[in-house]
Amino acid sequence: MNFHRLIRYAFAASAVLLAACTSPSLTRVVLLPSADGATSAVTVRGNNDTEETLSKPYQRATARARGGPVLDQVDPARLRADNAALFDLLPPPGERAR
Repeated sequence: MNFHRLIRYAFAASAVLLAACTSPSLTRVVLLPSADGATSAVTVRGNNDTEETLSKPYQRATARARGGPVLDQVDPARLRADNAALFDLLPPPGERAR
């Protein structure tokens, strides 16, 4: 394979990756309970400037590329199972992240 052909393949692969990045996105935000039990909240804004506030533990906002966020409640066990690698990164209870 010559150098020019390799450059063309690299350019094509880059274009495919960039196209994947620009596809319609889906963003999910889940409010986790505070370790000390304190109440907390977070506001999620959609692309149309519609805002929704998460104020209950395990409440989820799902926002698509267009439109406002949609709220629902997540099952804690399912959330932990689906995101085990992220939960494994949390510091042990009583310890703070550095």
